[in-house]
Formats: sequence, C-alpha cells, structure tokens
Amino acid sequence: MPTLLQVMNGEGNSPKIELTTAPGAEYHYSGAGFVLLQRMVEQQTGRPFAAYMADEVFAPLGMTSSSYALSPGFELAAGHTSTGAVIPGKRNRYPESAAAGLYTTVLDLCRLISYLNRAYTASGDIDGPLTRASVHTMLTKGPQPTMGRGVFLAGAGTDRFSYRHDGSNYGFRSLFEGFPKLGAGYAVLANGSDTALVTEIGAAIKKVYGWG
Repeated sequence: MPTLLQVMNGEGNSPKIELTTAPGAEYHYSGAGFVLLQRMVEQQTGRPFAAYMADEVFAPLGMTSSSYALSPGFELAAGHTSTGAVIPGKRNRYPESAAAGLYTTVLDLCRLISYLNRAYTASGDIDGPLTRASVHTMLTKGPQPTMGRGVFLAGAGTDRFSYRHDGSNYGFRSLFEGFPKLGAGYAVLANGSDTALVTEIGAAIKKVYGWG
C-alpha cells in the first residue's frame, strides 16, 4: 500500500501529480486536485486526514458510519463486477482517500444533505462544520457554469435548484443529490459496477416525489 506522498509522486497506480496549467486558467475534473487538498489539510492541521474528518465533519453531523480510514472498524460491503462476481479482495483501498476513499451509508449521506440544505436556507450560521457563507460558496457556480465547489449544480434560481455528485470505484457506484429550497434529497449506494442501475433509481426517486 503506497503512502499518500508516494501516490502524489506517481509511485502508486496513477501518474505523478504535476501542475500543467496556471491555477485558475482552465477547468478540469480532477481527483488529483482533491489529493492535493488532502495533503494540505494534513500539513496545516498536523493530523491524518481520516482523523481530522472524523472529528471536524463526521462527528458534528452525526455521521457515525462514515470514515476515510483505509480499514474502518465497521462492517464493509464487498464490491461486485457488472456480471455479479465479487471483485478480488472484496474492495480496493485508496490512500488518496479524499478523492476515492470514503466509506459511508445512505443514512449518513442524507445527514450531510440535510445539513447542507438547512445551512444554505438558514438566515444565519447553524451548528455544524461550515458557515452559511461557506455553504453558499460551495453551492454557487464557479468558472464552470454547471459546477460549484466539488459538486455539480442544476436549476439555479428555481425552487428545484440542486447539487449532486456521483461516485465510481471498482465494484461500487453511488449518487447523491440535494434540493435546498425543497428541503429534500436522496442518496443511492450500490456495491456493484452497474452505473445505469444507480442512475435509474435516482431518476425514479425524483419522479415519484416531483423533484425532477
């Protein structure tokens, strides 16, 4: 298992992380960018990323079944291929955990959605890891019109304004979406490689509740 620094230097199973354009000059979907953010958090706090997130984010939000540890102390699902076979080792482990290593449940993800919805619509700061201003920055489009800070945005300026993100690791797929002005949202997790199934479930939820 490579260390985070080894991953950044290209000694894992991904290329070395290098600066190829001036910061802010271009938009790129970048898991490597979140690896750098992970390293920055560890350097600035002097703490492992998993411990920092557990204390500063998961605990305040009541996300008791979420972890960035390589081997969490709770029961884990086994990943499956698109044919239904269990993947080798049941699941991959990712030292680049900010980009690919979150273990969580639908209930915990919905706790996060609920918090972001309430923080976004509140008149002031509420209890939690972020200020109201930070949440608004997160859910406001940046240079890329369909992208906030770490989430995709849709329906800006309407009651069905939403933020969302999907996930794709070997043997696993996920999707979550929140609707701040409706006070609503959902999360779908699957321990299989069928992206279409997760997308279909998400679309069905929005259709049933009239969120789409």
